[in-house]
Amino acid sequence: YCVVKLPKWPFDKFVYAKRSLGTQMKATGEVMAIAPSFEMGLMKAVRGAEGRLTLENPHFAAYSDEQIKNSLMPATDYRLFILYEALKREIMTVDEIADVTLIDRWFLRKIENLIRYEKEIAGAGELSYEMYMRGKKLGFADKTLATLSGAPIKKKAHAVYKMVDNCLIDIEAKTLIAGFINSAVPADGSVTEIGSYAFSCISITFSGICTSLRLRQYRNALSSITVTLSGIVTAVSEWQSENK
Repeated sequence: YCVVKLPKWPFDKFVYAKRSLGTQMKATGEVMAIAPSFEMGLMKAVRGAEGRLTLENPHFAAYSDEQIKNSLMPATDYRLFILYEALKREIMTVDEIADVTLIDRWFLRKIENLIRYEKEIAGAGELSYEMYMRGKKLGFADKTLATLSGAPIKKKAHAVYKMVDNCLIDIEAKTLIAGFINSAVPADGSVTEIGSYAFSCISITFSGICTSLRLRQYRNALSSITVTLSGIVTAVSEWQSENK
């Protein structure tokens, strides 16, 4: 699996702060997305941190080609969306962007994979199941695929939850992380989703929510609880109330 972390920037609240990024710490939080591929992880992280279904930002879509080029440097909190625009319009190649920004070409080619698929299905009408599953493996939401193709999705994939050992096999993991991916087969129900939360906050708030859910789990003798954070799932291990 691949883990993608995306910072959460506070510039919507601190409107007079400089948006240029350097060695100074400016992010007030982050999201962590777990996925089988970098593309899917990036898409999940963008949905979690920015609330966007794709990397396209209407604000920067209105920029001229020259503005896009000039916005690549210095680095800012919206650089990811600028990179998307530059690659989508093909005004700069991967090598040219890498030379200017010093971003590794591997990451740029992953963004290019997303753009290539978007262009392939744009206005294509009803997607074949194979084409649909390609999009799901790249991390596109059903709503996005329907909007891009111009046709509703008739046969949808189910979410399947995969457990991740967060102790790196050094010791037995007591609390596991479960991340969901889309599969052609339905989930077996081994992980039960009790509540779903979408929020942006500092870690202490998240800890408070987990504590509250833990108490609810104990009082109601629930076997497990899953907390969904905008596409990122943290599963609380089974609780045997009779042992407490």
